Amino acid sequence: MFSFSLLSLVILLALGATAEPLRKAAVRDHGWTRQFLAPRDGRMKLHIALRQDDGGSEVERQLLAVSHPDSPQFRQHLSPEQAATLSTPAHGSVHSVEYWLWKYGLLKDASLFAGIYEIDTTIRSAEKLLNTTYFVWTDGEREVTRTELFYLQDSVAGHIDFVAPTTSFPRRKASKEPDQLSRGINSAQRAVQARQLNERAECGANSFVTPTCIRQAYQINHQAQPNRTTFAVYGTEAASFSSSDLHTYLQRYNTPATEAKAQYEVVGTNGGSGFTAKFETALDTQTLLGLAWPAHGILYNNGGVFGPHPGTTYDPFVQFLQELITNRTVPSVVSFSESMPENQLDPAYAKRLCNMMGQVGARGVSLLFSSGDNGPNGDQPTGKHEQIFETEFPASCPWVTAVGGTTNLAAETAATQDTISVVGKLGYTASGGGFSSLFSAPDYQKSMVESYTSKHVPASYSSVQGFNAKGRGVPDVSAFSTNFPTVVDYITFPVGGTSASTPLWAGIVALLNDYEAEKGRQPLGFLNPWLYSLDTGLKDITTGGNNAGSCSLLAGCTLAKTVGYNVTEGYDPVTGLGSPVLSELTKALDAIAEKTLAAS
Repeated sequence: MFSFSLLSLVILLALGATAEPLRKAAVRDHGWTRQFLAPRDGRMKLHIALRQDDGGSEVERQLLAVSHPDSPQFRQHLSPEQAATLSTPAHGSVHSVEYWLWKYGLLKDASLFAGIYEIDTTIRSAEKLLNTTYFVWTDGEREVTRTELFYLQDSVAGHIDFVAPTTSFPRRKASKEPDQLSRGINSAQRAVQARQLNERAECGANSFVTPTCIRQAYQINHQAQPNRTTFAVYGTEAASFSSSDLHTYLQRYNTPATEAKAQYEVVGTNGGSGFTAKFETALDTQTLLGLAWPAHGILYNNGGVFGPHPGTTYDPFVQFLQELITNRTVPSVVSFSESMPENQLDPAYAKRLCNMMGQVGARGVSLLFSSGDNGPNGDQPTGKHEQIFETEFPASCPWVTAVGGTTNLAAETAATQDTISVVGKLGYTASGGGFSSLFSAPDYQKSMVESYTSKHVPASYSSVQGFNAKGRGVPDVSAFSTNFPTVVDYITFPVGGTSASTPLWAGIVALLNDYEAEKGRQPLGFLNPWLYSLDTGLKDITTGGNNAGSCSLLAGCTLAKTVGYNVTEGYDPVTGLGSPVLSELTKALDAIAEKTLAAS
């Protein structure tokens, strides 16, 4: 229930709205084609984020306090109420925005929590509020309702971080060269058939990355137990999830899970939205459950990080983060295999989402994002690129853990154009990485970023579009990312990309959280300060060469060149700190516990 005093109303009326409104526009080349006017009586859920009074500094302070192993508050995670207070807006902002909503008859439909208004209204009402027109857009496969331009009245513009959904479009569908996908799938099928005829128990250079091989390679000596911890996959674009394909995968690669009828708890609509998304969801869910079972798995099928979700008009990621901030029960780790170039987003929108992810981390939830599949040159070698270096968001947010890719089970090396096999190259060029243009390097990695950029980055990069020597480094860690057996429509395909390494790392985190639960300790939460403090538990990847991406002119990419970063000893923006060694990570956790006990 909202109210404001008569004096406040008089003051606001006196201020008026005669000043020039703030113009908010979409990026020039978002890759979507306008089709027709959105239905005026269609329903829309608006999210309006009020600017935080301290700019988000309290989120950072509280997050690091519960995440750094040297902090006395280490892993004393926040309650929903405590996390929500981190985004409390200034009192004046609430009154200004309330009056604005009241003028347009929307205050009665608005609810405010954790600094964000949620308004269930019609498209016509949203258009009047924002002085805009919504259209239905397509990328050739999906449809989404967005606008390319809207206005915020001067009286509220300074009080608002973002309004969604408006001008932030989902990542465009990857363009394919003629027959590229069908040729790749056919060759992949032939490779699988040949491999299955000659399949052996050992885990060699070109073997499938199965749960057994992962356990061997990463020294996984811990087995989860039922009902001790929960992990989650955030589905890409509300793709169709097949429990029968999961069963087929487990039957082949984790027989005990099949016998136990292991399954996901699915939250959200199980509606298909395309061929690629179906593969993504199968890869993520099969990889993670195959490794972390019998821990409890949840699939959030909400419509992807940036949408669209069939039949709805809202920002699914904003709503999901709000739920993780406010829900009493939350998963210990969530795996996301979706990202898009930072320069495709409104900076204020991206920065506020990052703050929200910090609030989620303070709750004790580890958020893991894929770093991209085309080196530092955006996520794909197709379509238009705004600049040469295009770091991926949300992976570039300092309050999440970004995961890069490696290859070769026999001798782990960075996944680059020089090391990825022919079959693995289907849609995968090199482990994504680089330095953010939006976010500065946080304290936990600042010295490593400075060391790398000063020693290993050519001086000529300073004049290359998108390079930022002081930016947040991506990724943080890495893991195997090629030759993952993935069952789709009962057929097994070798699939790769950082969409594979991310759920693998999420499985590692789920096992670590189960280990901690066994010891009566709290879940890990935001991982990075702990990871960057380690001197054991991570295998430094030092080979693989350069992670330069690719650019296909036939598929619309017109970059003058693609350049990358070299894999080196220590931190590098290709494989981060390296890959996990679980037996050593559990020892590191025990050491922290012993140190804390001794100090108490």
